[in-house]
Amino acid sequence: AVTGVQTCALPIFFAKLDPAIDAHLNTDPGAALTTVQATRRGDAVSITTRLTKGPSATTVRLHTALVEITSSYSGENGLRIQPMVVRAMQNKGAGTPLPLADDAQSWTVDLKALADDNRAYYDWYIADLKKRANIDASFRETRAAVDPAKLAVVAFLQDDVTHDVLQAAYAVVK
Repeated sequence: AVTGVQTCALPIFFAKLDPAIDAHLNTDPGAALTTVQATRRGDAVSITTRLTKGPSATTVRLHTALVEITSSYSGENGLRIQPMVVRAMQNKGAGTPLPLADDAQSWTVDLKALADDNRAYYDWYIADLKKRANIDASFRETRAAVDPAKLAVVAFLQDDVTHDVLQAAYAVVK
């Protein structure tokens, strides 16, 4: 017998978790998010989503996020590669009320304006930290611009009351 080695409980945990996830995945979401498309022309990313069946619950919203698939950045968390970095959300993250059955939703993100907003945020954060805590701080590295070759869109239907995600879709920006 090997001494001093602890066994990992993860296989037991996943064996219990998988059936619960599978049961949830096999539940009718009550909606049909059928289209998630994104195209880039220059600095403009045009995003379109479409539902062909709206959910019955009035508390469900459509959330759409522009994400950078990976970003090489020496973040304050010590990680070098940051996965799935949310760069923008439609309606500032508040979501779009439903039903929108058979109604395409369009949204455009200006990547230059997004970079400008990121730079402004860096400046605001440092000034706010100084004001609130009298701390003179700086970022190890700032990365205001996004890599247009690494963008994707994530769209999901979420119930505002239960926080259940009913359906999700993903598309790479073309």
